[in-house]
Amino acid sequence: MAMSDLLFAIFSFPANLARLHSSWFIGGILGQAFCKIQTFHGDISLKVLIQILVLITVDLFGSVVIPLRFPLITSKQCPFFIVATCIVAIAIPRSHLVAVKLV
Repeated sequence: MAMSDLLFAIFSFPANLARLHSSWFIGGILGQAFCKIQTFHGDISLKVLIQILVLITVDLFGSVVIPLRFPLITSKQCPFFIVATCIVAIAIPRSHLVAVKLV
């Protein structure tokens, strides 16, 4: 989650700076690619953050409501949930990366 927050800040800074100066610093094909990737990465970071917070909430709910039972999310399931979170976060905004045309 901290990595997602850090990468979101790094990738959103150039776009916010460009909005302040009302122009984009990089032109041509590289600028268009960077603009698409920056928007795509911002969407991914936000979706990963939300999904991780939901998983933390489910785990805390299980440990508070049923503390003596088997945990809802075990340590063996954690790698699966991490990979699934990344796949879902990339799959949802993927259409924006392909369909959006920059002018």
